[in-house]
Amino acid sequence: MRRLRTGDRTGQPLSGAPRLHSRGHERRAGELRRLRPPGGSDIPANSGFYRPLTFTIPEASILNGRRPSARGARGLVAYRNLDTVLGALAPVFPDRVPAAGDGGPDSVAIGITGEDGTTNVLWDILCGAWGARPDRDGVDGVSPLGANLANVPVEELEQSGHVRVDGYGYLPDTGGPGRWRGGLSTFRDMTVLAPTVSVQIRSDRRTHLPYGLRGGARGTASSNILDPGTPQERELPAKVVRNLVSGDRHRNITAGGGGHGDPFARDPDRVLQDVLDGKVSASGASRDYGVVVTPDGAIDTAATRRRRAAGRR
Repeated sequence: MRRLRTGDRTGQPLSGAPRLHSRGHERRAGELRRLRPPGGSDIPANSGFYRPLTFTIPEASILNGRRPSARGARGLVAYRNLDTVLGALAPVFPDRVPAAGDGGPDSVAIGITGEDGTTNVLWDILCGAWGARPDRDGVDGVSPLGANLANVPVEELEQSGHVRVDGYGYLPDTGGPGRWRGGLSTFRDMTVLAPTVSVQIRSDRRTHLPYGLRGGARGTASSNILDPGTPQERELPAKVVRNLVSGDRHRNITAGGGGHGDPFARDPDRVLQDVLDGKVSASGASRDYGVVVTPDGAIDTAATRRRRAAGRR
């Protein structure tokens, strides 16, 4: 039987990325999980599938860290590795591979030490979106591919009285445009109520946006904003540990998923429904999809025909 050399990670950077080091067995499991679905859902997960595959993952690299390399945020590398494998398979299986998703859930860990020395840790996991699939839109607010997670309920975060959740939902115009639209960014606004807290933020897809496929546009970037809407507003790094005090506000925004296919080929009725649902703005419908929606919530068919004929502006 011909052996396939896959998952060759020779040349990956050696240890040096704080807390991001993954392990070789995680990479093998992740790549096997991504290789199987494009080939067909009827392929059994048995030794006959695994036997032809080999993996080369150098030790002391970011994909196979060794002690004392920290691995607390290794999940981000795992999600990016899955996107990499799927992106490589897309030209071979164009009708089965989705566009890139949010790059993994954002993590906001909040540590509080009380005056009596007691400690509490609140851990906010915020899942974002899938990339668009070859035959349907990306899913909003769902666990990423390769994981089984769910967003933390607001009541659970607020139960201790240390934080207050002021907003939670989706942001319009954040899913990558395409014939099939990428899933939307999820946001969470939170105010610190405790005298002081230590916050650790783990997010990704800030500068390298989720890719689109077959003409679909990229998704949108993740973001972490301190004191949004005030003169003190400032953008925080994608990965940071810092202290906050009572009254500080933090907005966490996950990345939006990439689109699939030509946005101007999207069914205008789907675009209209997105506008009515608040997922796409009227201006976004015209700019990204060439669909003109009237103020009373209807499609201007003639204007849409002209807009699409003229192309993107």
